[in-house]
Amino acid sequence: MALEAADLGGEPTVVAVRGRLTPPEPEQWLDLDLAYRVVQPCDRCTRPVATEVRSAARLLVVRRRAARENGEVQLSADDLGLVEVGGHELDTTPLVVEQVQLELPTKPLCREDCRGLCPICGGDRNERNCTCENEASDPRWSALAELKGRLRAPD
Repeated sequence: MALEAADLGGEPTVVAVRGRLTPPEPEQWLDLDLAYRVVQPCDRCTRPVATEVRSAARLLVVRRRAARENGEVQLSADDLGLVEVGGHELDTTPLVVEQVQLELPTKPLCREDCRGLCPICGGDRNERNCTCENEASDPRWSALAELKGRLRAPD
């Protein structure tokens, strides 16, 4: 199954999915095993970061409940692992997209010691030492800077 970049916040991704639907009816367990490689930008320097992910999910498949008069159904915390199905077909695409999104790294890094981009010139600090003046002062922080100077331990 191929997922679009818009679904994952990066490049298009091919997801290998193996699923098993276990009876008895009317409720059935859907076990999913997912394997995929996702490429996202580094959170600090924006270089592409490839991550290999293997995950599993277990969802309870039930027949669709009757909606209230206004067409809405109230969900509870117990309903988070439920998948409602109307009819005799189960579209697994939204389930797979959701499981992949849940497993995506939230702060991918190209390496643990990534130095990121210079906030002044935008240069990659991993490639060269930046000579920009990093002490861009913001007058809103001046009171804290003064306090920090007074609190420093004597040498």
